[in-house]
Amino acid sequence: MKGTATPTRIYFPDYLTDSTRRRAVKVGRRLGGGTGLIPRFLVATNHEPLAWITLPLGPGPLYSREANDQAHAAAAALLTDAPAWCALQRGVQGNRHLNVLTLKAAVPPRRDLPWGTHVQDVTELVGLVRYLSGPPDACANRGNKDPKTGIYSVTTPEQHAVALEEYIAARALGRLPRMQWTMNVPLLKITRQQLEELEHGGLAQAAD
Repeated sequence: MKGTATPTRIYFPDYLTDSTRRRAVKVGRRLGGGTGLIPRFLVATNHEPLAWITLPLGPGPLYSREANDQAHAAAAALLTDAPAWCALQRGVQGNRHLNVLTLKAAVPPRRDLPWGTHVQDVTELVGLVRYLSGPPDACANRGNKDPKTGIYSVTTPEQHAVALEEYIAARALGRLPRMQWTMNVPLLKITRQQLEELEHGGLAQAAD
């Protein structure tokens, strides 16, 4: 009697490993007890309404310096002095895109945005940060739920293998470029009173 073949299991490095717990840990670090990136961003934007912009950057390698330079240039062209939180990612179809969180009031008119740009209001900041805390390559994710459509798709072992192969090749060339960065978001010099206000104000709303 022939046994059933055991599917090959791919072991990811930490950089590509995706799980609910890992994303929660990253969100916790970004909350940082009131002084992490999320409260810094809320202070920089003065708790004003936020927008999430998705800029299409086309297909191509994800971890290349050229892709990173293109993303930084796109963010700089989009915004000038407004605070922004940027994340370079690539979808399962191989198309790269830049996520930009910024002030809703700072978003350029739609006629001035590149074709294919998507803009929506940020209604739940921590949930959006959790979504952006997965691997930058969607093929490495356990699955992908499109926040715009709500459609969930499960990634395949073949997609995982492709993501791992590209990561290993890029890592062999040296350090990877940063896939997330901020613009005009200063470090906090926070008093106890300001921390209490954050905990009972913007942070509480963001965590709801």
